[in-house]
Amino acid sequence: MDTPPLAPEDRLLPLLDKLRRLDLDAPLPEGRSIAPPQVAVLAVVASAPGCSLQGIARRLDLAPPTVSVTASRLERAGLLERKPDTHDGRALRIFLTAQGESLYRDILAARRAHAERLLHALPSAERHQLVDLLERVLSPHDPPAVLPVTPSRRHGITASLIQRLRRVWS
Repeated sequence: MDTPPLAPEDRLLPLLDKLRRLDLDAPLPEGRSIAPPQVAVLAVVASAPGCSLQGIARRLDLAPPTVSVTASRLERAGLLERKPDTHDGRALRIFLTAQGESLYRDILAARRAHAERLLHALPSAERHQLVDLLERVLSPHDPPAVLPVTPSRRHGITASLIQRLRRVWS
């Protein structure tokens, strides 16, 4: 007796797990060591310089204390800096330092090369089709914007993509 084919949702779930593992295993630039949650915070700050800790927490769907601890570690490592808000002296705004910008550029380059290796087996038209379909499925589930916002950048396969796909199919 033939087994019925799996539903698309059931086929997608193990693929999401595999994508997450591939993304977490993505190589970092030579001699660099940084945890995936720290990379996620750097990515938010890079895309929205001057954002608040609360904005980062909203964007990553994390508790503010979790983001605060991560930001403090990144600040001690010289990758982030907190500056007073020009309009509200009690508020702090988060920025990448020059060292943080450099590291983030290196991480993006390494992740982009990793994504290129993953997509290498597909012809160009299928690569574009895959990305177009993922954008169509994921765009309604974009996390809230963090202010101030700069134009978004493509970062290859990211943990946020995995989280958004999980939300769509759960």
